[in-house]
Amino acid sequence: ILKMLQTFSQTNIINTPFLVTTNKTAATFSAGSTRRIITATVNGQASNEPLTASLTMAITPTISPDGKVSMAINIALTEFADSDLTNGNTSTKSVVTAATVGDGEIIALGGLTQHQVTHTLSKAFPILADLPIIGNLFRSKTSQRVRKNIFFFISPKIITPINNGTMNDYTKKHIDTTKKVIADAQQEKNMRDPVANVFFGEGAFNYLDSLDNFVTPDEEKPARRKRLREEKRIAGKRITEEKPERSSRKTRLSYKGAAA
Repeated sequence: ILKMLQTFSQTNIINTPFLVTTNKTAATFSAGSTRRIITATVNGQASNEPLTASLTMAITPTISPDGKVSMAINIALTEFADSDLTNGNTSTKSVVTAATVGDGEIIALGGLTQHQVTHTLSKAFPILADLPIIGNLFRSKTSQRVRKNIFFFISPKIITPINNGTMNDYTKKHIDTTKKVIADAQQEKNMRDPVANVFFGEGAFNYLDSLDNFVTPDEEKPARRKRLREEKRIAGKRITEEKPERSSRKTRLSYKGAAA
């Protein structure tokens, strides 16, 4: 389409934004310019405030089960009425529409026209051109109005998870490390720290249950529960067999301190 337009007129690409958003969440793009306009003068002091004219585009996509993308599109074009930096007059044009396209297809929108007025002052003799009344004979002022038609080309692309919703290696590694820490703590039945007993005592396997329920798909949970019961049985048997015997020997420790 752009090659066809370049054949009949001068065509330029203004912006090529790339936005990423989730399903049913709006994505917004804005590009423009800001002027500081004098709003009031008090006691010889001028106060001004910023005024922005920009092109704003908001797109809210909705993905259907058959892979189509429905887009709610809102485009607003605000531009300054004059090239004079002290002029704060603006005009706004907007397009609001909705369209449904396939993955990777392109939708073209048009109808927004941009007008640009440029004033040029030429002075043949700068000194004489600044004189009152007769200065008009030595200077000339021209105005040029340019009309531009703006087209928008929008192409949605559905991004699917790489692992189809499964855990990646990084996440699985850290989950396995956490489960190992909890399982090791379960074997320490004779810990004297009461706080550690609360967190890693008899209720340690409750933490494993919560962790596995979070990361295990629903269809795999029955097999996981059976495997967990077997691990509990083996762990309890191992702790009973490896219970250390109390030693009858007593060791006396002495500490020596040094003072500076």
